[in-house]
Amino acid sequence: MTDLDAAPQPEPIAPRLMRLEAMVLAQRKLLLRLIAQSGSAAALHEDLAGREVFQGHEEDPGVLPSAEYALEATVAEELRRLAREVEAMAAAPAGPIAAG
Repeated sequence: MTDLDAAPQPEPIAPRLMRLEAMVLAQRKLLLRLIAQSGSAAALHEDLAGREVFQGHEEDPGVLPSAEYALEATVAEELRRLAREVEAMAAAPAGPIAAG
């Protein structure tokens, strides 16, 4: 048996991606709860709304974004989602934070 035979095999990618996705979702929920509790949802929504948010199709709607812009486009989409949720928080009356 060689050292290579004894080397641990990497975990398959699917379980790692699922765990990473779960970690991101948990952090997202925590972030939204912290925003709600801080009372700064309205100010944060104004800040997000005032930013120019990248959209991969703005230059030429018929062109699919290249691999170089895939991450940036995904980040921009998540910022838009967060902005919508923060807007809803800012518009909602203060009260207990819903679980989930």
